[in-house]
This record gives sequence, structure tokens and C-alpha cells, in this order.
Amino acid sequence: MSIAVVDEAGQLIHFVRMDDTANSTVIVAQGKARHAVNYRRDTKFHQDLLEKGNAVVLGLPDSLPVEGGVRLVAAGKVIGAIGVAGVQASQDAQIARAGAALLQD
Repeated sequence: MSIAVVDEAGQLIHFVRMDDTANSTVIVAQGKARHAVNYRRDTKFHQDLLEKGNAVVLGLPDSLPVEGGVRLVAAGKVIGAIGVAGVQASQDAQIARAGAALLQD
């Protein structure tokens, strides 16, 4: 799997990739993180809209409405995001949420 962390401007500040991970996970993890920070919503929000038939989500620029992108929030402000790719989308999100939860400690 790949894990990308971006700052509030969507710029990559940290990235890790496990050995033998598919090349596509690099781009997908970064895309999920950028989506979450740019739209100030976890990617699951837009995935849910899309699943309900709201196809306008597909027209959002620089978006990746697939679960696994989670905002990083501190003092009520979005300060960045984590994007995870490489396993099932729901598992990607679980891993991203675990990372985001570290800000709460």
C-alpha cells in the first residue's frame, strides 16, 4: 500500500510505499489526499453522493471520489490530508482515519 500526506495546499509532505505495491497506488493515494484537502471533505462524502446517482461529482476538478482520503483537522481547521491506496477502499479509509486520529492524542 501507499500512504500520502499533503499540507493544506495539497502539496505532498510525506509519502511511504510498501514493497511490491502496485505502481498505481502512488498516484491514487496522492489523489485521495489532494481531494480531501481541496474539498475539505473526506473522499467518502463524494463517493456516497456518486453512489446515490449524483454524477456531477465526476465533473469536480482534480477529484478522486473513492474512499481512503481523510482530512487532517487541528483546532477546527483543515491542515492537510492523508490518502491511502492499496487495499479495499474501506480498508484504505480505516488506515487513513487511524493516522488522522493521531492528531487527537
